[in-house]
Amino acid sequence: EMHGSERQKAEYLEPLVAGEISSGFSMTEPMQGAGSDPKMIRTTAERDTAEQRSTSPDPPEADKDGDEWVIDGHKWWTTNGVEADVLLVFARTDGEAHPYQGCSVFIVPSDADGIEIVRDIPHLGGGPTTSTHAEITYDGVRVPEKNLLGTEGAGFRHVQERLGPARLTHCMRFSGMASRALTVARSYLEEREAFGTPLSDKQHPRFELARRETELQAARALVRQAADAIAAGEKARLEVSMSKVFTANVTQEAVDTALQFCGANGIGKDLPLADFYESIRAFRIVDGADEVHLRTVADHVFEETDPDELDPVTRFGQ
Repeated sequence: EMHGSERQKAEYLEPLVAGEISSGFSMTEPMQGAGSDPKMIRTTAERDTAEQRSTSPDPPEADKDGDEWVIDGHKWWTTNGVEADVLLVFARTDGEAHPYQGCSVFIVPSDADGIEIVRDIPHLGGGPTTSTHAEITYDGVRVPEKNLLGTEGAGFRHVQERLGPARLTHCMRFSGMASRALTVARSYLEEREAFGTPLSDKQHPRFELARRETELQAARALVRQAADAIAAGEKARLEVSMSKVFTANVTQEAVDTALQFCGANGIGKDLPLADFYESIRAFRIVDGADEVHLRTVADHVFEETDPDELDPVTRFGQ
């Protein structure tokens, strides 16, 4: 919406909004490639002009009327990658530029020649209702110039604008999951009797659920503060990092507490808590590990600087 051309919006965004197609985000790479340090991006995209192709003794089968980009690289943890109709691929387009200024984003149809879906990566929290996370190779994948998203070399800035709001939506989703877990635990404690009284009459579980509920309310307040800042046009990098790391940890603690109080039923599959636990533990890794976001907060605490004035990408991690 912010950076797509009118053609891109009509061809890709409108069908996405209508639910007619799905997309995947292809940025993270295997070891020694981009992860929590996105400057390590290894996937490349090189421009191949129509003029170059016209003088080639063996021109590729491609659009002869315009410039193209040729993408080569290896990605994994591509969200929604197995079923995606279109992939947003992050690649280095200028190896001589500053690491934060030499990358771009491309819209790549998933059926383009040279794309191989290697596998759907098995992972904690993976299930029939969760997104796939694909390992993908790009071998000489050609896309037209018009499939460059936004400005060449501005990939980090474009990705950053996506990741901040997305992290808040994940915080909201997992807060709801944790709240549901506490509701399940409360019902169990009210029904289960031990040593002559319902477990809900015991001080320890009552106090523990009270603590978890208080922490969830604090997490929601942080998320609202960050969302309000973004809605007001602020970058809110500090607020997003605080929200993400705090919510990831308190929601995990809430689900763990709920599972513990439900005993053997908690680890069984009759209740949703075991599935919740798997999904919510992964949240401390995906969309920037705890340590990445704590680094943002620590820089603010110790350097007394505005994160919005510091390096734009390390504030978000992978």
